[in-house]
Amino acid sequence: MNLSHTRKDSHMRRTVECDESTPLGIGVAIEHLNYIIDALNNHIGKKTVKVYNFIGISSLKDYHLCYNHAVRLCNILKARQKKYDLSDDTPIETVYLGLMLSVLNKARDLKIIHLIPARRTP
Repeated sequence: MNLSHTRKDSHMRRTVECDESTPLGIGVAIEHLNYIIDALNNHIGKKTVKVYNFIGISSLKDYHLCYNHAVRLCNILKARQKKYDLSDDTPIETVYLGLMLSVLNKARDLKIIHLIPARRTP
């Protein structure tokens, strides 16, 4: 699996390189979604959201929205990969890229990942 889009820093927040013009491979997208789902299921992630909600930041709704969209999109991508026998490097379709960016932006807002634009190769 090509993990060129992924780096982990010392704070255990994953750095994801993705934007509208550079689609992720389906395998990498599934891996990122699984990471986000695991991070949101983590008890520390849930407590962080509760603290944000307590101090007035409306992240509880974002937490549930991000989790639900990540789970649904992950299931869709896994099903498409299995049905059409796609390799991990096959780019995801534009419609799913938009949904993926939405999930990644929510995860960034919840401080689960660092989201940066993809590097351009000359």
